[in-house]
Amino acid sequence: MKIRGLQSSSENTASAVQYLLSTASRPGQVGIRASAGEATKEHATGLPMNSAAVEHIKQAINSPMTKDQKPYCGDYKGTYQFTDWANRESLLFLRENLLRQGLKVSVRGELSFGSSCRDQVHNVTFKGEMKRDEEMTQWAKEESDEAKQCNDDEKKGFASSPVCIINSEQQAAALNVAELDIRVSRVVASL
Repeated sequence: MKIRGLQSSSENTASAVQYLLSTASRPGQVGIRASAGEATKEHATGLPMNSAAVEHIKQAINSPMTKDQKPYCGDYKGTYQFTDWANRESLLFLRENLLRQGLKVSVRGELSFGSSCRDQVHNVTFKGEMKRDEEMTQWAKEESDEAKQCNDDEKKGFASSPVCIINSEQQAAALNVAELDIRVSRVVASL
C-alpha cells in the first residue's frame, strides 16, 4: 500500500488544509482512497499499516486545521484482466507478440464518494473493454522514436535494450480505445 499525506504544518501546529491519498494494488486489482478536510481523520484511522511513517501521518492529520475545508472522501475499486499471454512480467519478451496480436483488456470499476468515508452516497460504475487500434499498433511498431531505435537494437541482437523495454511497456502495451458502459447514480450538480 502506498500512502501520501499532504498538509502544510509541522508537528503540533495547525495546518491550512489536509489531504490524504492511499493506494493498494495487486495483479488484476487496484484500490484508491482520497480524502480532504475532516474526512482525512476518518481515512487515517482506517489505514491498515502500523509503521512509524503511518503513525506520523495519523498524528499530523489529527492536528487542527486553520482554514475551513469542505470534507470529502472518495474510493475507487477496479479490476482488470489481460489476455493470458500479455502480462506485465513478460512484456519485455512479448513486444513482437503484443504488436502482432490484438491487445484487449477487460475493465470494471466503481467510484463512490461523499462528505465522509462512511457516507459515500454518490456512485459511478463502469465496465467494458480497452484495446489498441491499428493506428496505435503501427506507431508503436515502426513510427515512434523508441520503436525506430528498438528495431535497430533488435537487428543488432539487443531485444532487451532500455529503449526496447520502454517501447514494450509504454507503447506496444498501450491501449487507446475504450468501449465502456458507465452508470451514474445519486450524483448531484452541486458537487
